[in-house]
Amino acid sequence: MATSVSALQPPASRLPVPELPVPQLPVPGIDESDTKESSAHLPARHLAVAASDKVPPDFHASPQLEVYGNFHTIGLIASIPKELTATDISTMRSYLNVDGQWRPQHDLVQVGDFPWFATSIFWLQPNSTYQFKVEVVGLDDKVMAVWYGEGNTRQDPVLHQSSDSLYVAKNGDDRHPGTKERPFKTIARGFSAVTAGQTLLIREGQYHAGRLELAHDGQQHAPVVIRSFPGEKVIIDGTDPEMSDWETWRSDGAGVFSTPCQGNYRAVTVIRQSDDRATRLFPVLELKHLQNRAIPAVGTFRELGIEGAVFCDGQRIPISFQEPLDGHVIHVSGFDRGIVLDTRNHVQIDGLELNHYGRDESSCAIYVLNSSDILIQNCTFRYDDSQIYAKLNSDRLTVQNCLFTDEIFDWSFD
Repeated sequence: MATSVSALQPPASRLPVPELPVPQLPVPGIDESDTKESSAHLPARHLAVAASDKVPPDFHASPQLEVYGNFHTIGLIASIPKELTATDISTMRSYLNVDGQWRPQHDLVQVGDFPWFATSIFWLQPNSTYQFKVEVVGLDDKVMAVWYGEGNTRQDPVLHQSSDSLYVAKNGDDRHPGTKERPFKTIARGFSAVTAGQTLLIREGQYHAGRLELAHDGQQHAPVVIRSFPGEKVIIDGTDPEMSDWETWRSDGAGVFSTPCQGNYRAVTVIRQSDDRATRLFPVLELKHLQNRAIPAVGTFRELGIEGAVFCDGQRIPISFQEPLDGHVIHVSGFDRGIVLDTRNHVQIDGLELNHYGRDESSCAIYVLNSSDILIQNCTFRYDDSQIYAKLNSDRLTVQNCLFTDEIFDWSFD
């Protein structure tokens, strides 16, 4: 199932259409006896409403109704006529054409204090055309206006297949041409070389890297593809390797350890090697909070369920931890971002694992800025401050079949 972070972008004057799931409502055009699927699996593909080649005779497109399609949903935005205000309207009803008949859908709701109403229509099929009707109902329950609109859902994303590939491998050399027999050594070199229509295949292994930026855009039918070599596990890790060995950490007594550093570090995860148990350390603002194992006016670490904490003054990183550090790997995030897509369009990322990105504020594993038509699928994200950021004019960003893991999900506090 595809999840789109950004649907077809409405005009700048519009707000995004919220996709609010209402699983208790019947599926339009579907017999309720067929809807035995758990709400956790909505929408079920075999229950999706097919587009109809029968159009109701009263249908004609209206400029007041705007339609924006996603994969399995379509958003409707209806503008309030100038002669009316929101207080004149009791309800805006929406209808979907099902087999030539108008079937009721979710009512439209006013978006904040803005002069338009919006809703989302669910249970649709990808790459299909649908017709809609909206009735504007006054306070006297009479229909004041009827508007119509038509729109398309998006085609499900498909990973581009190309015979033109470049390769990265741990035993490669960045002076090589990037062929399968003579691969590049670093992912950064591969990012600088791959162009539209090509696939960058990364061979198995763990790569310490960050701030990876593509030198070239993809194209609509020839995207840039970044993926792991089929059947092989690729980990792109933002850990500062010089701080990973527990023996580089000095014991300062009372369960406090420290190591030299240069700059700000705020994200630290300690992983026990015997069972891979991870502890994400809580960043505190003052060293005394770490030493006293308490945050004034909030509570003690024990009361708050904090198992460990970290502080950084730009020269040393002290951490508090309940166990001796021997037998642990200390992951100090050395990069703020893993992959940076800045003004890069038509890019597909498949099958990568991105771990331990969080050195500074607004850190994330994949940063998307002013970039559109991006597919991120079958990826794993572990212990990142944030996984994916999408900023400014970034449209049609699809994230599907990804795994997000972080120990902070189990923290007992916000």
